[in-house]
Amino acid sequence: GVQLGAFSELLGAQKYKYLYAQKYSQYQTVIKKVHTKEGWPLYRVWMIGFKSEEAANAFKVKMHGARYT
Repeated sequence: GVQLGAFSELLGAQKYKYLYAQKYSQYQTVIKKVHTKEGWPLYRVWMIGFKSEEAANAFKVKMHGARYT
């Protein structure tokens, strides 16, 4: 998968997830909750469902050039 962003607030992650789920519906967009070393929640937005690692890497390159728009 490809991490799209990370947020300290769940609402920010949900908005980002919705934005990318609408734009790239061929992939699944999920939120993964983790905790920082200090114990604070961090909500990471991931896009999964690529056919291969190469496809995921190509998507990352495309997104980097498009500044995730």
